[in-house]
Amino acid sequence: MEWKVVDTVISPSTGVSFSCIHSLKNLRLTLWYQADVYMPPGSIIIPFNKGVLINDKLYPV
Repeated sequence: MEWKVVDTVISPSTGVSFSCIHSLKNLRLTLWYQADVYMPPGSIIIPFNKGVLINDKLYPV
């Protein structure tokens, strides 16, 4: 399933990010994560069994 990032907020003091994502089936989720990867609005996310594809780049989970 393909997801599109609607918006991302990052706390600079903790490094925790919150991203609102939206699917083609009209599902909306909020991701709460701490990572080195920034997902700007408009990014496309596709989950795989070995990781997550973000804008055509694979990131292991």
